[in-house]
Amino acid sequence: MESINSISPPATMAPVATRPVRSEQGQSRPIVQAVEKAVLPEAKQEAAISEEQLQKALEHANSSFSSEGIGFTYERRLNQLIVQIKDKATGAVVKEVPPQTVIDAKVAMKEMVGILLDRQV
Repeated sequence: MESINSISPPATMAPVATRPVRSEQGQSRPIVQAVEKAVLPEAKQEAAISEEQLQKALEHANSSFSSEGIGFTYERRLNQLIVQIKDKATGAVVKEVPPQTVIDAKVAMKEMVGILLDRQV
């Protein structure tokens, strides 16, 4: 009986990692490109944006979507964007993604990991 490791794929079968994923129009899909960019070592990472650029982008997004009842904030401690759905009449936050409880838990876990790793043995 052959072991699984000794069985090779047919010669006509291309490896999954090297086969290009194409849409009906023959162009690579944006999601696939984003994943490849994140995974492939030769991919160059984009330059980090400055605090000022981030604030301008948030202000622009908030002004663009203010009539829709959607707002954006940024959590510096987690380096994460937060989306808020607001009541148009009162401006109160109805829903937040991720919820504030999740944000607080992530911050607490990050601090605990820091405490554990910084502790001298």
